[in-house]
Amino acid sequence: MEKLRLFIAAAFMAALTGCPTPNPMPDSDTGTPTGDSGMPDVDSGTDLVDAGIDAYVPPGEDGGVDSGTIPNVCEDVDYVGLECNLPFGMEYNRDGFICADAINNDLWVCDTCSSPERELTHEEGGILYSFLRFARANTGMYMPAGTAMEFTCGPEGRCWLNWLNPDSSYSHCRVSFQSASGGMGCDMATTECWMPGSATPVVSTAAYVGE
Repeated sequence: MEKLRLFIAAAFMAALTGCPTPNPMPDSDTGTPTGDSGMPDVDSGTDLVDAGIDAYVPPGEDGGVDSGTIPNVCEDVDYVGLECNLPFGMEYNRDGFICADAINNDLWVCDTCSSPERELTHEEGGILYSFLRFARANTGMYMPAGTAMEFTCGPEGRCWLNWLNPDSSYSHCRVSFQSASGGMGCDMATTECWMPGSATPVVSTAAYVGE
């Protein structure tokens, strides 16, 4: 009977003092995906996304943003490359270039040349290129030493070199073909080369000699 009274008294005192029943509390995180007590997470806010800046890649699911576009090599004043030959917005089209055969292993002589030289062409990726020695004899052509740079021939019946980079540290040139008697033809070629920073081209001419 005495033990029963003691047990009832202890239970009564526990109820009065409000002693909590031991129990693990839910985790609270700031965006992490997992907890550590086995209880459900209670987020204190929205999970954060990547607020960083991605370099030269499109925005992704991480919420990053571009810091700009991929640099255009043709805006590098010290770079000369085939992809910089054609004027801005010009599409390559060989169909209108009627003089392709006239610079395919044929002889030309220029006003600054001592003897005729053969002009050779080659195609790469469906585009026609030519070294055009008579054009390289133009005194306004200034190019990096040792470069094997070639003209892109076709659009407007002309050949172009480094035209997309007008602020280049090197020349930009074009070659136009015409008949010796005037009009369309491939008997004559006129080369215009603009030296860096110049508004006036250096002009030279060449004549078709034959195969």
